[in-house]
This record gives sequence, structure tokens and C-alpha cells, in this order.
Amino acid sequence: MEDREQNVDNKDGWKEVAAVDDFDDDDVSYKAVIVDNKGFVLIRREDQTYAIDANCTSCKFPLMKGEVTDPAEVGSEPEPRIECPLCHSTFSLMDGSVIEHCPKDGVLQWFIGTVKEKDKPKPAKVYKTHVSRAGRVYIQLRR
Repeated sequence: MEDREQNVDNKDGWKEVAAVDDFDDDDVSYKAVIVDNKGFVLIRREDQTYAIDANCTSCKFPLMKGEVTDPAEVGSEPEPRIECPLCHSTFSLMDGSVIEHCPKDGVLQWFIGTVKEKDKPKPAKVYKTHVSRAGRVYIQLRR
């Protein structure tokens, strides 16, 4: 994770966290950052940038490299989503809502799902992003 000490803070809570050039040229690119001692995962897909808390709310595993589903692949729900690499819980990248909570779709996921089945699903925290004309990526920490 990169700690961006030179963040520019303003009254609306926007902080510079990365540059577009920091992302790989892959279809989906990830960048972990720390701002004010808090971890975030930035996800860049085509020309869209998303920001989400670094860890899954279901199992606390890092969401870095979680599978991002193309909105066109989703079918009736046209919103990008991320799946936790460990427990396979799925969250909306638009509002953080839980789309699927601890599905029991594998041996390890069955175990986690069994342990967590009485827990109320908790939404992930997502943040507004902005990319400046100069290619700087900002997230809004306060609303």
C-alpha cells in the first residue's frame, strides 16, 4: 500500500490518492492506498474508477484483486460489483450494498458461510471518486 502524505485536503473531504498512471493497463487494475491511517482499494476499469474500504465486511479479508464483474455480464442488475477472494461475498461498487453474503460455493466458503450464517450482512463502504484532467485520482472521505 502506498501512503500518500502529500494529500490535498479541502472542506468537502476530497483527497488525492493516486494518479491514473499508477494503474496497470489491464482490463481491471487495482491499487491499494492508505489515507489518514485507513486502507482503501482503488479499482480502475476502462474509464471508471471506484474506491472501497480495503477489507471485506463479512470476513475481513483484503478485497485487493477481488473479481470485478462487468455490468453487462450481470444481467438484470447493471451495476459493477466486487467479490471477496476468500468468502465470495459480493458487494456493489456503486453503493456498497451486499449482493450476496457468504455463499457456500466451495469447501472454505461453506465453512465461512456456516460460521457467518447468523450474522447480518454489512454493506461495504464505498467512496465517490474523481479523476482530474491532469490524471490525478481523488476520493471523497467526508460527505
